[in-house]
Amino acid sequence: MKNSIKIVYSICLCFLVLLSACQSELEESSLDTAQEREPIMMGSVTALAIEQTSLLDGSLDNIIDGASCLTVMFPINVIANGTPLEITGVADLTLIESIFDEDIEDDDTLEIVYPITITTEEHQQIVINSDAELQAIAVSCEEGGTDFDNECIDFAYPMIFFVFNTISETTSRVRIRDDRDLFIFIKGLSADRIVSLSYPVSLTLSSGETLSVSSNQQLSDAILGAGEDCDEDDDNNFDDDDFEEGELEELLLDCEWNIVILKRDGVVITQYENWDITFNPDGTLVILDPPEVQGIDGTWATRFTDEGSFLDMETGTVTEFTFQWRVNRVDDKTIYVFSSSDDFLELNQICEDD
Repeated sequence: MKNSIKIVYSICLCFLVLLSACQSELEESSLDTAQEREPIMMGSVTALAIEQTSLLDGSLDNIIDGASCLTVMFPINVIANGTPLEITGVADLTLIESIFDEDIEDDDTLEIVYPITITTEEHQQIVINSDAELQAIAVSCEEGGTDFDNECIDFAYPMIFFVFNTISETTSRVRIRDDRDLFIFIKGLSADRIVSLSYPVSLTLSSGETLSVSSNQQLSDAILGAGEDCDEDDDNNFDDDDFEEGELEELLLDCEWNIVILKRDGVVITQYENWDITFNPDGTLVILDPPEVQGIDGTWATRFTDEGSFLDMETGTVTEFTFQWRVNRVDDKTIYVFSSSDDFLELNQICEDD
Protein backbone atom coordinates (compact mmCIF):
# COMPACT_ATOMS: atom_id res chain seq x y z
CA MET A 1 0.00 0.00 0.00
CA LYS A 2 2.80 2.37 0.93
CA ASN A 3 4.59 1.54 -2.33
CA SER A 4 1.41 2.36 -4.29
CA ILE A 5 1.14 5.70 -2.53
CA LYS A 6 4.78 6.45 -3.33
CA ILE A 7 4.22 5.59 -6.99
CA VAL A 8 1.15 7.83 -7.21
CA TYR A 9 3.04 10.63 -5.43
CA SER A 10 5.95 10.31 -7.85
CA ILE A 11 3.64 10.45 -10.86
CA CYS A 12 1.93 13.58 -9.52
CA LEU A 13 5.27 15.20 -8.82
CA CYS A 14 6.50 14.50 -12.34
CA PHE A 15 3.29 15.91 -13.76
CA LEU A 16 3.68 19.11 -11.75
CA VAL A 17 7.27 19.51 -12.96
CA LEU A 18 6.19 19.00 -16.57
CA LEU A 19 3.32 21.43 -16.14
CA SER A 20 5.65 24.00 -14.65
CA ALA A 21 8.07 23.54 -17.56
CA CYS A 22 5.25 23.98 -20.06
CA GLN A 23 4.09 27.17 -18.33
CA SER A 24 7.63 28.62 -18.44
CA GLU A 25 7.88 27.77 -22.11
CA LEU A 26 4.54 29.45 -22.77
CA GLU A 27 5.57 32.55 -20.87
CA GLU A 28 8.80 32.71 -22.86
CA SER A 29 7.01 32.17 -26.15
CA SER A 30 4.51 34.91 -25.34
CA LEU A 31 7.45 37.34 -25.44
CA ASP A 32 8.91 35.67 -28.47
CA THR A 33 7.01 37.07 -31.43
CA ALA A 34 8.60 37.22 -34.86
CA GLN A 35 9.00 40.99 -34.52
CA GLU A 36 10.78 40.75 -31.17
CA ARG A 37 13.18 38.13 -32.57
CA GLU A 38 14.28 40.41 -35.41
CA PRO A 39 18.09 39.99 -35.28
CA ILE A 40 20.50 42.87 -34.74
CA MET A 41 23.64 41.97 -36.65
CA MET A 42 27.14 43.14 -35.76
CA GLY A 43 27.96 46.26 -37.80
CA SER A 44 24.38 46.76 -38.96
CA VAL A 45 22.69 50.17 -39.17
CA THR A 46 20.66 49.37 -36.05
CA ALA A 47 23.72 48.25 -34.07
CA LEU A 48 25.65 51.42 -35.01
CA ALA A 49 22.66 53.63 -34.17
CA ILE A 50 22.37 52.02 -30.73
CA GLU A 51 26.11 52.45 -30.18
CA GLN A 52 25.88 56.15 -31.08
CA THR A 53 23.18 56.72 -28.48
CA SER A 54 24.95 54.77 -25.73
CA LEU A 55 28.21 56.73 -25.89
CA LEU A 56 28.96 59.06 -22.97
CA ASP A 57 28.26 62.76 -23.54
CA GLY A 58 31.23 64.66 -22.16
CA SER A 59 30.28 68.18 -23.25
CA LEU A 60 28.79 69.40 -19.95
CA ASP A 61 32.17 69.91 -18.28
CA ASN A 62 34.10 71.37 -21.23
CA ILE A 63 34.97 74.38 -19.10
CA ILE A 64 37.30 72.01 -17.19
CA ASP A 65 38.63 69.46 -19.65
CA GLY A 66 38.02 71.18 -23.00
CA ALA A 67 36.88 67.92 -24.57
CA SER A 68 33.44 66.55 -25.46
CA CYS A 69 34.58 62.91 -25.66
CA LEU A 70 35.39 62.65 -21.97
CA THR A 71 34.14 63.86 -18.62
CA VAL A 72 35.81 64.30 -15.24
CA MET A 73 34.59 62.42 -12.19
CA PHE A 74 33.53 64.62 -9.32
CA PRO A 75 34.52 65.87 -6.82
CA ILE A 76 37.46 67.71 -8.36
CA ASN A 77 39.58 70.64 -7.14
CA VAL A 78 40.51 73.48 -9.50
CA ILE A 79 41.96 76.98 -9.28
CA ALA A 80 40.04 79.51 -11.41
CA ASN A 81 41.90 82.80 -11.95
CA GLY A 82 43.73 82.17 -8.67
CA THR A 83 40.60 81.18 -6.69
CA PRO A 84 40.58 77.59 -5.30
CA LEU A 85 37.28 75.77 -5.86
CA GLU A 86 35.93 72.31 -5.06
CA ILE A 87 33.59 71.19 -7.84
CA THR A 88 31.27 68.49 -6.52
CA GLY A 89 28.97 68.20 -9.53
CA VAL A 90 27.78 69.75 -12.79
CA ALA A 91 25.87 72.49 -10.93
CA ASP A 92 29.15 73.79 -9.46
CA LEU A 93 30.55 74.51 -12.93
CA THR A 94 28.73 77.84 -12.77
CA LEU A 95 31.18 78.84 -10.01
CA ILE A 96 34.01 78.70 -12.53
CA GLU A 97 32.00 80.54 -15.18
CA SER A 98 31.05 83.28 -12.69
CA ILE A 99 34.71 83.91 -11.90
CA PHE A 100 35.59 84.01 -15.59
CA ASP A 101 32.70 86.43 -16.22
CA GLU A 102 33.85 88.95 -13.59
CA ASP A 103 36.05 90.55 -16.24
CA ILE A 104 35.10 89.74 -19.83
CA GLU A 105 38.34 91.10 -21.27
CA ASP A 106 40.91 89.40 -19.03
CA ASP A 107 42.74 86.13 -19.78
CA ASP A 108 41.03 83.34 -17.84
CA THR A 109 43.09 80.49 -16.42
CA LEU A 110 42.02 77.20 -14.89
CA GLU A 111 44.41 74.91 -13.03
CA ILE A 112 43.36 71.33 -12.28
CA VAL A 113 44.60 69.75 -9.07
CA TYR A 114 45.80 66.27 -10.05
CA PRO A 115 45.34 63.34 -9.94
CA ILE A 116 41.83 63.15 -11.35
CA THR A 117 39.76 60.35 -12.88
CA ILE A 118 38.09 60.77 -16.24
CA THR A 119 35.51 58.67 -18.06
CA THR A 120 35.87 58.34 -21.82
CA GLU A 121 32.96 58.27 -24.25
CA GLU A 122 33.29 54.48 -24.24
CA HIS A 123 32.69 54.49 -20.46
CA GLN A 124 36.30 53.61 -19.60
CA GLN A 125 37.73 55.17 -16.44
CA ILE A 126 41.32 56.46 -16.54
CA VAL A 127 43.43 58.14 -13.84
CA ILE A 128 45.08 61.34 -15.13
CA ASN A 129 48.13 62.87 -13.42
CA SER A 130 48.93 65.95 -15.52
CA ASP A 131 47.74 68.42 -18.15
CA ALA A 132 49.88 66.61 -20.71
CA GLU A 133 48.11 63.30 -20.06
CA LEU A 134 44.70 64.99 -20.27
CA GLN A 135 45.54 66.72 -23.56
CA ALA A 136 46.87 63.49 -25.05
CA ILE A 137 43.37 62.00 -24.69
CA ALA A 138 41.40 65.20 -25.39
CA VAL A 139 43.15 65.73 -28.75
CA SER A 140 41.22 62.75 -30.15
CA CYS A 141 37.87 64.47 -29.61
CA GLU A 142 36.00 65.77 -32.63
CA GLU A 143 34.49 69.10 -31.63
CA GLY A 144 31.76 71.17 -33.22
CA GLY A 145 29.00 68.57 -33.26
CA THR A 146 30.75 66.24 -35.73
CA ASP A 147 31.53 63.52 -33.20
CA PHE A 148 30.02 60.03 -33.41
CA ASP A 149 27.81 60.15 -30.33
CA ASN A 150 24.13 61.13 -30.62
CA GLU A 151 23.01 63.32 -27.71
CA CYS A 152 19.65 64.33 -29.16
CA ILE A 153 17.84 61.13 -28.15
CA ASP A 154 18.05 58.74 -25.19
CA PHE A 155 16.79 55.27 -24.37
CA ALA A 156 14.31 54.70 -21.56
CA TYR A 157 15.68 51.92 -19.37
CA PRO A 158 15.52 49.06 -18.61
CA MET A 159 15.77 47.31 -21.99
CA ILE A 160 15.62 43.56 -22.62
CA PHE A 161 17.70 41.72 -25.24
CA PHE A 162 17.31 38.07 -26.28
CA VAL A 163 20.59 36.25 -26.98
CA PHE A 164 20.87 32.91 -28.78
CA ASN A 165 24.30 31.25 -28.63
CA THR A 166 24.77 29.25 -31.84
CA ILE A 167 27.56 27.15 -30.32
CA SER A 168 25.85 26.01 -27.12
CA GLU A 169 22.38 26.41 -28.65
CA THR A 170 21.12 28.17 -25.51
CA THR A 171 18.89 31.21 -25.19
CA SER A 172 19.20 33.89 -22.52
CA ARG A 173 17.76 37.27 -21.71
CA VAL A 174 19.93 40.29 -20.86
CA ARG A 175 18.58 43.24 -18.87
CA ILE A 176 20.20 46.58 -19.74
CA ARG A 177 20.10 49.25 -17.01
CA ASP A 178 21.97 52.24 -18.46
CA ASP A 179 24.11 53.60 -21.30
CA ARG A 180 27.25 51.89 -19.99
CA ASP A 181 25.56 48.47 -19.96
CA LEU A 182 24.19 49.09 -23.44
CA PHE A 183 27.52 50.19 -24.92
CA ILE A 184 29.37 47.17 -23.52
CA PHE A 185 26.64 44.82 -24.74
CA ILE A 186 26.50 46.21 -28.29
CA LYS A 187 30.31 46.34 -28.63
CA GLY A 188 30.35 42.70 -27.57
CA LEU A 189 28.26 41.46 -30.50
CA SER A 190 29.82 38.49 -32.28
CA ALA A 191 29.02 36.10 -35.12
CA ASP A 192 28.20 33.22 -32.76
CA ARG A 193 25.50 35.17 -30.91
CA ILE A 194 22.16 36.08 -32.45
CA VAL A 195 20.80 39.14 -30.63
CA SER A 196 17.32 40.64 -30.78
CA LEU A 197 15.61 43.43 -28.87
CA SER A 198 12.37 43.09 -26.93
CA TYR A 199 9.96 45.63 -28.37
CA PRO A 200 8.34 48.07 -27.87
CA VAL A 201 11.22 50.34 -26.84
CA SER A 202 10.76 53.91 -25.56
CA LEU A 203 13.07 56.80 -26.45
CA THR A 204 13.15 60.40 -25.23
CA LEU A 205 13.99 63.31 -27.55
CA SER A 206 15.89 66.41 -26.42
CA SER A 207 12.57 68.28 -26.53
CA GLY A 208 11.16 65.92 -23.87
CA GLU A 209 8.88 64.14 -26.33
CA THR A 210 8.66 60.37 -25.89
CA LEU A 211 8.71 57.94 -28.81
CA SER A 212 7.76 54.27 -28.88
CA VAL A 213 9.26 52.03 -31.58
CA SER A 214 8.41 48.44 -32.46
CA SER A 215 11.06 47.30 -34.95
CA ASN A 216 14.72 47.64 -35.86
CA GLN A 217 13.84 49.91 -38.76
CA GLN A 218 11.76 52.24 -36.59
CA LEU A 219 14.51 52.31 -33.99
CA SER A 220 17.31 53.23 -36.41
CA ASP A 221 15.09 55.78 -38.18
CA ALA A 222 14.25 57.48 -34.86
CA ILE A 223 17.88 57.65 -33.75
CA LEU A 224 19.29 58.81 -37.07
CA GLY A 225 16.43 61.27 -37.56
CA ALA A 226 17.07 62.91 -34.20
CA GLY A 227 20.75 63.50 -34.88
CA GLU A 228 20.28 67.08 -36.13
CA ASP A 229 17.41 68.05 -33.86
CA CYS A 230 19.40 69.58 -31.00
CA ASP A 231 22.51 71.57 -30.20
CA GLU A 232 24.93 69.00 -28.76
CA ASP A 233 27.11 71.82 -27.37
CA ASP A 234 30.23 70.02 -28.58
CA ASP A 235 32.43 73.08 -28.53
CA ASN A 236 34.68 74.73 -26.00
CA ASN A 237 32.82 78.02 -26.08
CA PHE A 238 31.28 77.23 -22.69
CA ASP A 239 30.21 80.84 -22.27
CA ASP A 240 27.97 80.98 -25.35
CA ASP A 241 24.73 79.98 -23.60
CA ASP A 242 23.81 78.05 -26.74
CA PHE A 243 20.67 79.62 -28.14
CA GLU A 244 18.21 77.50 -29.98
CA GLU A 245 17.58 78.88 -33.46
CA GLY A 246 15.01 81.68 -33.30
CA GLU A 247 15.51 82.50 -29.60
CA LEU A 248 18.28 85.03 -30.18
CA GLU A 249 16.27 86.83 -32.83
CA GLU A 250 13.18 86.86 -30.61
CA LEU A 251 15.13 88.37 -27.71
CA LEU A 252 16.70 91.09 -29.87
CA LEU A 253 13.27 92.12 -31.15
CA ASP A 254 11.71 92.11 -27.69
CA CYS A 255 13.02 95.50 -26.52
CA GLU A 256 15.49 98.25 -27.33
CA TRP A 257 19.17 97.89 -26.42
CA ASN A 258 21.54 100.41 -24.87
CA ILE A 259 25.23 100.48 -25.81
CA VAL A 260 27.33 100.07 -22.67
CA ILE A 261 30.75 99.47 -24.24
CA LEU A 262 31.97 99.46 -27.84
CA LYS A 263 35.58 98.50 -28.55
CA ARG A 264 37.19 97.99 -31.97
CA ASP A 265 40.78 96.86 -32.51
CA GLY A 266 41.42 97.13 -28.78
CA VAL A 267 40.30 100.78 -28.55
CA VAL A 268 37.19 101.78 -26.56
CA ILE A 269 35.01 104.10 -28.64
CA THR A 270 33.29 106.42 -26.17
CA GLN A 271 31.45 108.35 -28.87
CA TYR A 272 28.57 105.86 -28.96
CA GLU A 273 28.23 105.09 -25.24
CA ASN A 274 24.57 105.19 -24.09
CA TRP A 275 23.26 105.24 -27.64
CA ASP A 276 20.25 102.97 -28.24
CA ILE A 277 19.85 100.23 -30.84
CA THR A 278 16.48 99.09 -32.16
CA PHE A 279 16.38 95.80 -34.09
CA ASN A 280 13.40 95.73 -36.46
CA PRO A 281 11.60 92.57 -37.69
CA ASP A 282 12.37 93.41 -41.33
CA GLY A 283 16.12 93.06 -40.71
CA THR A 284 16.85 96.77 -40.41
CA LEU A 285 18.27 98.52 -37.35
CA VAL A 286 18.46 102.09 -36.06
CA ILE A 287 21.14 103.42 -33.69
CA LEU A 288 20.16 106.72 -32.00
CA ASP A 289 21.99 109.07 -29.65
CA PRO A 290 20.27 109.79 -26.28
CA PRO A 291 18.54 113.01 -27.45
CA GLU A 292 17.49 111.05 -30.56
CA VAL A 293 18.79 113.85 -32.78
CA GLN A 294 21.16 111.88 -34.97
CA GLY A 295 21.00 108.26 -35.95
CA ILE A 296 22.66 105.46 -37.88
CA ASP A 297 20.77 103.08 -40.14
CA GLY A 298 21.83 99.55 -40.89
CA THR A 299 20.86 95.90 -41.22
CA TRP A 300 21.19 92.86 -38.98
CA ALA A 301 20.83 89.08 -39.05
CA THR A 302 21.53 86.14 -36.76
CA ARG A 303 23.50 83.01 -37.67
CA PHE A 304 23.98 79.69 -35.94
CA THR A 305 27.09 77.61 -36.70
CA ASP A 306 29.20 74.91 -35.06
CA GLU A 307 31.42 77.73 -33.77
CA GLY A 308 28.56 79.46 -31.96
CA SER A 309 25.81 82.05 -32.39
CA PHE A 310 26.46 85.27 -34.30
CA LEU A 311 24.86 88.67 -34.77
CA ASP A 312 25.91 90.16 -38.12
CA MET A 313 25.58 93.95 -38.33
CA GLU A 314 26.13 96.27 -41.31
CA THR A 315 25.96 100.06 -40.84
CA GLY A 316 27.33 101.48 -44.09
CA THR A 317 29.86 104.27 -43.71
CA VAL A 318 29.82 104.00 -39.89
CA THR A 319 32.14 101.00 -39.83
CA GLU A 320 32.48 100.75 -36.04
CA PHE A 321 29.36 98.57 -35.81
CA THR A 322 29.85 96.59 -39.02
CA PHE A 323 31.03 93.23 -37.75
CA GLN A 324 30.14 89.58 -37.27
CA TRP A 325 29.62 89.72 -33.52
CA ARG A 326 29.84 86.40 -31.72
CA VAL A 327 27.36 85.88 -28.87
CA ASN A 328 29.59 85.37 -25.86
CA ARG A 329 27.40 85.81 -22.80
CA VAL A 330 23.84 86.43 -21.67
CA ASP A 331 22.81 87.46 -18.16
CA ASP A 332 19.15 86.92 -17.23
CA LYS A 333 18.10 88.14 -20.69
CA THR A 334 18.94 91.71 -19.71
CA ILE A 335 22.56 92.04 -20.86
CA TYR A 336 24.18 90.80 -24.02
CA VAL A 337 27.90 90.71 -24.54
CA PHE A 338 29.23 90.12 -28.04
CA SER A 339 32.96 89.74 -28.53
CA SER A 340 35.67 88.58 -30.89
CA SER A 341 39.38 89.13 -30.40
CA ASP A 342 39.94 92.85 -29.64
CA ASP A 343 36.42 93.80 -30.73
CA PHE A 344 33.83 94.04 -28.02
CA LEU A 345 30.23 95.17 -27.75
CA GLU A 346 28.11 95.14 -24.62
CA LEU A 347 24.39 95.86 -24.88
CA ASN A 348 21.93 96.38 -22.05
CA GLN A 349 18.31 95.49 -22.72
CA ILE A 350 15.86 98.34 -22.02
CA CYS A 351 12.17 97.41 -21.84
CA GLU A 352 9.26 99.75 -21.06
CA ASP A 353 8.35 97.86 -17.86
CA ASP A 354 11.92 97.98 -16.48
